Amino acid sequence: MKLTCPFCKTEYAADVAPGAAVACACCGHAWRTGGKRRVPVLWLMTLACFVLALSVFAGVVFVRNNEAAAKQQEQPLAIQVSNVRTVADADGQEHFMVSGTIRNQSAAIHGVPDLVVSLRDADGNVIITQKFLPPVPLLDAGETAEFAHTVAEFSADAKKVGVEFK
Repeated sequence: MKLTCPFCKTEYAADVAPGAAVACACCGHAWRTGGKRRVPVLWLMTLACFVLALSVFAGVVFVRNNEAAAKQQEQPLAIQVSNVRTVADADGQEHFMVSGTIRNQSAAIHGVPDLVVSLRDADGNVIITQKFLPPVPLLDAGETAEFAHTVAEFSADAKKVGVEFK
């Protein structure tokens, strides 16, 4: 068997078993001769497969947890319109007054974004939209807040009224 010292590169011709311990006669460096390395390679492949499987499992769990959290975060607040009526101001001008409730459906405190009221015709086309501030900036878990807003413009063509978060 041909051997080469990994330290000083001295070459030897020796009859030794694979994996045997040898020492260089020139520099004294000791090492093991090359032998069958299937077991370490097999262990390395097994370890790599295990790490890959663990990574895939962790990724799936992470994605599912994020999807569940995202669904819960998508609509933590709900709006329910309870009343739409026409009112007249001091000049006799008619306006729509929209009132309702904002409810925090989640188990955490949430900021309440601006609200937008939209008036639509019978075909669902938007006639007027108007942004307005919510009655409270924050809602704790399970809390509700009442809102009432008078739309500045009036349209006799308005058949549907909706309120949503901006």
